[in-house]
Amino acid sequence: MSSYYLKTSLGISGLSGYICKVSGGQTICQYVTDNFPDVTEVSDFLDDENELLSQDELYSIIDSRLNRLSRSKKSGLLSVGDPDYLFSEFLGRGLRCSDATCLLMCGFQLDELIEKIKDRTTKDIPEILRWFSQKLEPQFKEKSEKLLHRWIDQGNPNRNVSDALEDPIVKEKLDKLRQKISEQASEEEKIREATVYIPFATGFLVGRNYLMTNSHVFNEKNKSEIDKFLAYFRYEIDALGEETEVIKYEFDPEDCISDEFLDFTIVKVKPNENYAEDGLAFPEAGDNFGWLPMLADSTLIAPPIKRRKISKSDRQEIPRSGIVGEPAFIIQHPGGGRKRIVLFNNAVQELYQRFLQYDTDVSFGSSGAPIFNQKWQLVGLHHSTIAKLALDREPEIVGNLGTRMCAIVDFLEKNKENKVAQDLLANNRYVVKTGDVPVKGKIYLLSGYQRSSGEGLSPEQVNQEIELAKFLLEKISESSENSLPMENVLEMAGSYENGLNALIQREDYQSGDIAVEIRINIHLENPKKSTQVTVYYAENKPKLKTYADALLNQMRSKIKVKFETANLQSVAENSIDSSFQFCTAVNVPAFIIGLDFYGQDFDKIKGTIDPSQQNQEPSFFKDSIIGSLRALVKIVSPIGFLNED
Repeated sequence: MSSYYLKTSLGISGLSGYICKVSGGQTICQYVTDNFPDVTEVSDFLDDENELLSQDELYSIIDSRLNRLSRSKKSGLLSVGDPDYLFSEFLGRGLRCSDATCLLMCGFQLDELIEKIKDRTTKDIPEILRWFSQKLEPQFKEKSEKLLHRWIDQGNPNRNVSDALEDPIVKEKLDKLRQKISEQASEEEKIREATVYIPFATGFLVGRNYLMTNSHVFNEKNKSEIDKFLAYFRYEIDALGEETEVIKYEFDPEDCISDEFLDFTIVKVKPNENYAEDGLAFPEAGDNFGWLPMLADSTLIAPPIKRRKISKSDRQEIPRSGIVGEPAFIIQHPGGGRKRIVLFNNAVQELYQRFLQYDTDVSFGSSGAPIFNQKWQLVGLHHSTIAKLALDREPEIVGNLGTRMCAIVDFLEKNKENKVAQDLLANNRYVVKTGDVPVKGKIYLLSGYQRSSGEGLSPEQVNQEIELAKFLLEKISESSENSLPMENVLEMAGSYENGLNALIQREDYQSGDIAVEIRINIHLENPKKSTQVTVYYAENKPKLKTYADALLNQMRSKIKVKFETANLQSVAENSIDSSFQFCTAVNVPAFIIGLDFYGQDFDKIKGTIDPSQQNQEPSFFKDSIIGSLRALVKIVSPIGFLNED
């Protein structure tokens, strides 16, 4: 039996069979599915020997796999292969990745849609009929559900749509819709009223405003088709079992890149102009739902490894039974339905230069879904099912096929003349080079605010407070790293006022960035009180109270200094107190951390910040604040996974 791969793009179950043509004594089999609106594309499966991995590439993947296994063994977990234990954080990471995944809906004119589905059975297209019913009965969900049951006759599962169209209630609703269309004043309004959106495929964000799906869903050669699509985010069930409200985004076809062989398309997503009405914090899709960085590393997922096929003598750590293929997790909209995640029976079967084969449940409508490894790193793009076909035999489904993400990154590198490729490659939060880790956000740090002398402070105490805040700022900024860069704004600007103005005027912030001001107040008059921390935030900015609360909780748990009180303090945007302008005027999540020390003089506080200065026992004060800020960036960052053990 020859193997073929089948590309489909819409959630319709059921298989209508296959057609075999015999020519010149050779059998050319084409497997035709109930795909909608076109038949499934059938192609020869990877008959190019260049697609096979070289021995060096395989060894590199094996080394990476064994290294990960070795780290797992050191944790004390007992298992033959990878341990089945996963940190609970695994679930949180998966949810972050899920947020960036959406259902792609395609718009059809009413009569065009009816013509295409009339010969289908109603049991094969329940999601299409669901959305069709909502179009016919848009105001009341209960009525649209009742109408759906008029279409689908449980007693007659093979009922055709054409028969259901003769139902008197369905006919009545159709007549009303046609009447409404005819009453529209302009042709543009008629087209809009007659458009029915139905589920078509899956997509996911790979940047603040870029989405990836399959080329066979839509592509740059047919940009007019892209205008027919909408991205539906949050088409899912929440933790309480309730259906969530979807958020819709349109596309800008002019910014697009695609490749037919790799079967991918990346297109720009337009901002949502009504974002506030939709309950969103930002207009850009990625700022609200996050995105999945594209990784150039080719060693992030491994196929089954059989020891007898490994020629190097230093592979003795591989068990004689070999190592099974790693799991490939897929977040998708199978059948065009609400979002689902495959976590079981999903092993990688084979790895090729540009593709990976896996045994994971998918359905028509899963096209364009992201594929992840166990760390929720994006390793591939699902695009087809693999079937073995032969004359006079039923087809045998042997697996599924996805494009490796490293191959897509390589394609972008070779096509830098394309604007989309340029934008993605220029941002290390979108494309992560081999050996790098994604930048989750940047921390802009400022200190130097001077308390008013009218508060009964001596000039010496004011200067000491500023010096201590600067000292803490310097110690924090010294810990900057590639994955979490920090910028000492005070050092660059020269003064507090210049630094504040620079932050306010800055326009090149990116999602995940935060700004933090450090203030220290000394209170010698009350030695019985302990250290107090207060986090200030702007009350008018969405999510900032949640972020501020998270920062405060992190500091409360991490800092090894007992806080007598730990407070949140909101600052009104129109506050007459200009001393909190940092919170209200800076255009990223901005927080003031106020530390009040009671009964401690300058030297004592400095020793608390950095015990090495006074040869004291370490209090981990500085490191704990850094850890708290790092944790906050993880929360604020839109990036869908965290590349950390």
